[in-house]
Amino acid sequence: AMCAMVEIALEIRGGQSYMPDAMHIRLLRWATTSAAVSLLVQLVLSLLGLEEAFGTEYKENEEREFTWREDEGKTKLVPLLPQSKGNKKDGPTKKFTMEEVARHNKKDDLWMIV
Repeated sequence: AMCAMVEIALEIRGGQSYMPDAMHIRLLRWATTSAAVSLLVQLVLSLLGLEEAFGTEYKENEEREFTWREDEGKTKLVPLLPQSKGNKKDGPTKKFTMEEVARHNKKDDLWMIV
């Protein structure tokens, strides 16, 4: 059945009939078998409750201020909003009105609102 699917896919792709050689067939069978074995192992570990031993199960996040994120290939619980990197000594960030921004509309002095 796998060979028939490959042949149909190759016919559609190339527009001409092509029968893969024995090496391609063996490679496809090996890949299909290894994927099936991997899924079976995951299923067995899940049914036995052993997935926690491999670090794939994480505690449920109940805090609204945190979220799960991937960082350099590792899953971490981090603050939802990153902390400001501004200078705290200067006090709060200055706010500008639309009129102030509109006055800076020259080529050498242009302000934009993001």
